[in-house]
Amino acid sequence: MGSEWLVHRHAVLGSYNTQRLLTFLEELRDILLDRQQHHPGPAHHIYVIIWDIVRFHRTNQIREWFTTNSNQFLNVCLPPYSPFLNPIEEFFSSWRWKVYDRQPYTRENLLRAMELACVDIPVEAFQGWIRHSRAFFPRCLARSAHIVGSTK
Repeated sequence: MGSEWLVHRHAVLGSYNTQRLLTFLEELRDILLDRQQHHPGPAHHIYVIIWDIVRFHRTNQIREWFTTNSNQFLNVCLPPYSPFLNPIEEFFSSWRWKVYDRQPYTRENLLRAMELACVDIPVEAFQGWIRHSRAFFPRCLARSAHIVGSTK
């Protein structure tokens, strides 16, 4: 998810795992590098990937992928219990209801509804979710007890 568009999506039936995530990252890299070639901007882009604490986000293979691609990608791991810092959580909430509204009753319809629901969400929503998450950054960086759960 970017501030201008939903960069990439990869709807699958079943759970995600390290291999599916690596496939997603490879596809994402190819999309972003292709876009960078066709829409030149700043000389050197660094794309930031924000992770929560899901186990497969932190496997050796994922760390190796980011090491190999460190000239273009940075991964940021959020502290536990901080979905308010990750705008993708708001996207997932909105997306879930868009899928539900399409009433998919078969596996094929579900995959189609998942794809179509992504297009239903306006770019202004992405921008709002990013602004909302960024509003918490200063307090988190200052390690505010109210935000990070510390008693210090």
